[in-house]
This record gives sequence, structure tokens and C-alpha cells, in this order.
Amino acid sequence: MHEVTRRRPEENMLARTLLSSGALLAALVVTWQIIRPLQAEYATILPSMAPLMIYLPFGIKALCAYFDGFWSMVFLMPGALLANQVFFHNPWELPSTWLAILASYASAPFVFLLMDWATLADRRRHSLHPRAWRVVLFGGAVSSLLGASLVHVIKSGRIPEGQALRSLATYALGDLLGLIATMFILMWIFRLQRLTGRRRK
Repeated sequence: MHEVTRRRPEENMLARTLLSSGALLAALVVTWQIIRPLQAEYATILPSMAPLMIYLPFGIKALCAYFDGFWSMVFLMPGALLANQVFFHNPWELPSTWLAILASYASAPFVFLLMDWATLADRRRHSLHPRAWRVVLFGGAVSSLLGASLVHVIKSGRIPEGQALRSLATYALGDLLGLIATMFILMWIFRLQRLTGRRRK
């Protein structure tokens, strides 16, 4: 009789951290190296769409927050710190850098927790429900606006209004499109896994 080997909690935590942070960094690379140049090309045709960028990393943040709650901050933090070092170059010596990262990655878990409290339901128990995607999109949209507003206040010291508010709305739309794109990509990955699994059987 074979013994069932179980992963220790710390091994599971490490695996989740590597998976989540790795997915975040992969989404950043695709966004910066593929999506951003393509959108820059199309911006010459549609100048009004120039500020809009389909931001895949937000999709990873939102989905991790949906399934893991505030633990997603732990799983994503190594990727977030490396992303700042490689892509964003915000100075580490400024407290605003750390506060902005914290606000950016805490917004989605907070919004999903608030939604659970408001609906008296645990979203993770209904994650396989056909309408669960609506909860993900709504929570993602709200958390994008909340996170962007908090980061703006932290970095500028002002409540967003006028042009700043319009810019935040544009970024939030890019986040939402990134979330939708990420969900479609993951859906096709899981579907391909199922098809390949059936063929092996």
C-alpha cells in the first residue's frame, strides 16, 4: 500500500508564491514587450486611444485576490518588488514607493472582502458558478479605481479631480480589459490542458 505524500504548508506557500509572482512578471513582460508596442502603432490611427493600455498584470492581481484574499499580497509581493526594480524604477528610499505598492496590491482583496460582507456570502464557495465571472469583473473594476486613486493621493498628495480623474478612468478601463484578456487566456490554457489530458487517456 503506497503512502500518500502531503506537501508541508511552507512548501505549498512557496509554490503559490512562485506561481503568482511568476505569472505577474510574465504578464508584465507580455504587456511591455508585445502589447505596448502594438498599441503604440495603432495610436497613430486612433489618437484618442493612445492613453489606453491593456494591462495584463492587473488581471493577475485581481484573480489572485479573488481566490486567495489578502494572502495574494504575500504571494505577489516578490513579483511586485522585482517589477518595480525592472519596469517602474520608483525610488526605494521614498516611503511613497512602499505605500503605493501596498495600496495597489491591497485594494483588490479589500474590495472582494467587502463584497463578501455586503452579500453575506463567500465568493470562493461559488467560484465555479457560471456567474462568478461577474463578481470578478465588478470587484476588479472597483478595486482598480480604488487602487489608482490611492496611489494618486500617495504620490501627489491630492484627491484626483479634472484631468487626473479622467486619466484614472482610462487606466481603470485598461485594467478591466487586461482582466478580461487574462481570464480568456487562462480559460484557453485550462481547455487545452483538458484536451491534452483526454488524448493521453
